[in-house]
Amino acid sequence: MRIAWMYRYAGDKEKENEYLKKAIPLYEEALKVERAYAGNLSGNMVVYLLGAINFLIGDYDTSATHLSRIISDKNIRVTEARIYDLAKDLWQDIRVIRKSGGNS
Repeated sequence: MRIAWMYRYAGDKEKENEYLKKAIPLYEEALKVERAYAGNLSGNMVVYLLGAINFLIGDYDTSATHLSRIISDKNIRVTEARIYDLAKDLWQDIRVIRKSGGNS
């Protein structure tokens, strides 16, 4: 992810996307096997990051799948309100893109 951010700051969208795509399977694997995530991230934050990364690379269907896991969980709304709000906002962005004709 950090390498992708460096390319984002450098304005190299192609390399940014390359490294974002490399981060996806690593976060997915961490979600499956880890209980404590880097920097004390919660599992819900990892799910949100997967949604956000997929959004950034234009895979709106996969992004929506991850985000819906957060939005549909009533407990997250209370226990991790910030993550819930971020996921809800990104979900709304996907809805706008889809209504304007954007696909995954």
